[in-house]
Amino acid sequence: MGELATPKTISHFRLLEHLGAGGMGTVYKAHDTRLDRLVAVKRISPETQDPHATDRLMLEARAAAALNHPNIAVIYEVDQEEDEAFIAMEFVEGQTLYNRVRAETVDWEIGLQWLIESADALIEAHAKGVIHRDIKTKNLMVTQRGSIKILDFGLAKVAGFTQESSQMTQSGSLVGTIDYLAPEILRGGEASNQSDLFSLGVVAYEIFAGKLPFRGRTPVMVMMAILEETPKPLSDLAPELPAT
Repeated sequence: MGELATPKTISHFRLLEHLGAGGMGTVYKAHDTRLDRLVAVKRISPETQDPHATDRLMLEARAAAALNHPNIAVIYEVDQEEDEAFIAMEFVEGQTLYNRVRAETVDWEIGLQWLIESADALIEAHAKGVIHRDIKTKNLMVTQRGSIKILDFGLAKVAGFTQESSQMTQSGSLVGTIDYLAPEILRGGEASNQSDLFSLGVVAYEIFAGKLPFRGRTPVMVMMAILEETPKPLSDLAPELPAT
């Protein structure tokens, strides 16, 4: 990550800095030359071998654009240039919740407010038929004002597009991040509103304990922990939390 040696322009967005990359997309900090503002641009990674990558990016844009909530990053534009699809979205200044909870102990009232904001955003998404499917601390940003923004709807399941969405994932594969997946998904069930809330529960534990509730040396061991183990009570790890 870091500033680009030679900034590239895609449409009217000048890519300035590489912010991160996932299995499908690469995200850049960019300058919108038309409206003179900073944005985040997500484009298909050139090295991706996913034949459905463009469709998934379009689905992500549909999912997030359908939502209007102060704790969900705003989609500004989705377009294609020279057969390269991209999304321009709100640039959120701050740090990921993942980095925040590992940098310092979080006051329980602040942590509770983050969870309330996240839950309220998910209520909005679920009411519009959007299941995020990848709620985790790396997809939650703490803004400079201290509020939460949910990012990355790249794995979202959208009502009306469930068949299309299922075709974009390999048969029998798990969608999401293992450490946060609900037991019913690990057993082969469908993602649901409740599975998003389970993931948010894992986030809650991570906020207050500073670590994940289910751990293992391998992904399979983490899966078995989720299915079979009871996490150590938060009261043992964060005694400052109120009992009710």
